[in-house]
Amino acid sequence: MGVLSLLFETMRFHERGYDLLADSRALIALSFFIPFFAGASEMAGQSVTLVLNRVSRFRFAASLAFTGIVYILTAFIWALLTLLIASLFVSQAPPPLLVCSVIALSFGPRLFGMLTIAPYYGEFLGRLLDGWMIACAAHGIHALGLPGHVAAICSVAGWAIWSLSRNAGDKLLLPVIGRIEVFVAGSPLVLSSRNVSELIKERMAALQKAARDDD
Repeated sequence: MGVLSLLFETMRFHERGYDLLADSRALIALSFFIPFFAGASEMAGQSVTLVLNRVSRFRFAASLAFTGIVYILTAFIWALLTLLIASLFVSQAPPPLLVCSVIALSFGPRLFGMLTIAPYYGEFLGRLLDGWMIACAAHGIHALGLPGHVAAICSVAGWAIWSLSRNAGDKLLLPVIGRIEVFVAGSPLVLSSRNVSELIKERMAALQKAARDDD
C-alpha cells in the first residue's frame, strides 16, 4: 500500500491503514509529508495575495515551502500534546513515532485547504475540515490501542490546547512571523475568505487610477 492509499483509508476511518502503518517505517516516514502538502495547499489558496503582489516564481515556491514546514511543526506539537494528555489516562501511551504519524495523517483533510479562501463558504469549509481532522486523529489514536473516549479527549484537547497556545503565541510572535512572511513572499501571507474581494477591488482600483493618471 502506498502513502496515497494509506491516506485514503485513514480519511475514510478504516483501521486497516493503521495496521499497515505500524508495520512499515517507510509509510511512517512518508506520512510526515502530508502536513507539508496540506500547508502548501492552503498557501496555494492564498496565492491570490502573491499574484496581486506580482511576486517571483522563487518567492512563490518559497512561500509554499514555508507554510508546509509550519504545518509539519504544528503536527509535531499536536502529537506531543496528545502524548502528554494520554499519559494522564493510561499507564503506557502508544509509541511516539506512531502517534506523530497518525497526527500527520490526520492533516489529510487539510489537503483541501486551498478551497477555504473562497468567499461565502470558505470559512465554513475551514471549520468542517478542522472537524474532519479531529475525527481522523481520534480514530487513529484509538486504532493505536487507546480507549475510544481517551482517544477523543486526546485529539480534541490536543487540538484545542494547540489552537489556544498558537493564538497566544501569535500575539507575541506576530511581528517576527510577519517579517519572515514578507521576506519569503514579499507580502504578508495570511488572508481570510472575507477580504479576498476587498483585496481584489483595492488592487483593481489602484490599476484604474494608474491608468487614468497615464492618460
